[in-house]
Amino acid sequence: MDAPATITSHPPGQLTIAFFGLGAVGSSTLICLSELADRDDVPLRFVVVVLNVDLARDALFHAERLFDRIDFVGLPDFAPLFDGSAAELERLADVQVLVNAAQPGFNQPLLELGLSLDAHLGACCA
Repeated sequence: MDAPATITSHPPGQLTIAFFGLGAVGSSTLICLSELADRDDVPLRFVVVVLNVDLARDALFHAERLFDRIDFVGLPDFAPLFDGSAAELERLADVQVLVNAAQPGFNQPLLELGLSLDAHLGACCA
């Protein structure tokens, strides 16, 4: 079995935000945060955790310029990420904010994940 890839450290002061799910509201939120960061010269990157990376990329139509600052993570199920058994969890090591853009049922597991990562949690789903 191969060892998981090592995450490269990010520049000091860089903000990393992880989105879980990325539909219309999540993609609009990501774009808006990116524009605000550009305006205020805040180094910002995103991790987008989704079931289907192609659909997430499609949700960001006309925002392809942002792809160089987005790490897309495709998973068949979020449960292994929530219970800590997914190797992809390492890709969230530097995340300061988790955003639930998927469904309200993920609020509790994302809150627990946020506590384990020492990250804040926001939700843009009902």
